[in-house]
Amino acid sequence: MRTRGARKLCLLAFVSCVLLASSYGGKALARQDEHGQKLCPVMGGKIDRSAYVGYDGKRVYFCCSGCKETFLQNPEKYIKDMESQGIVLDKVPKPESGEGHGHRTGNEHAESMD
Repeated sequence: MRTRGARKLCLLAFVSCVLLASSYGGKALARQDEHGQKLCPVMGGKIDRSAYVGYDGKRVYFCCSGCKETFLQNPEKYIKDMESQGIVLDKVPKPESGEGHGHRTGNEHAESMD
C-alpha cells in the first residue's frame, strides 16, 4: 500500500509540473503575440502580411506596398520607433535550399517583397 501511495504522489507531482509548464508557455506565446507588429510604421493602418520588407534580419509589414519606399528612406528610424514601443518584429526567414534570393533594393540589408 505504501508503494501505491508513493506512485499517486509522484503522478500528482508530475501532472502539476506539466500543467505549470504549459501554463507558463502559453503566457509567453500570448505576450509575444500581444507585442507583435499590428500597425504599419509609415501610415499607422492595419498591416497586410503580403506587403513587407526585410531589413537587417527583421521583417517589417506595411498597410500597403506603397509604404515600402518611404520606410527604406530611413529604416533605422522606423525600426527604432517600433522597438521602443515594445513591438517584436518577425525575423526574416532563411531561404530554403534551392530558392533564389529575390530582387535587391540597393541595400544589402534589405529583403524584397514577394
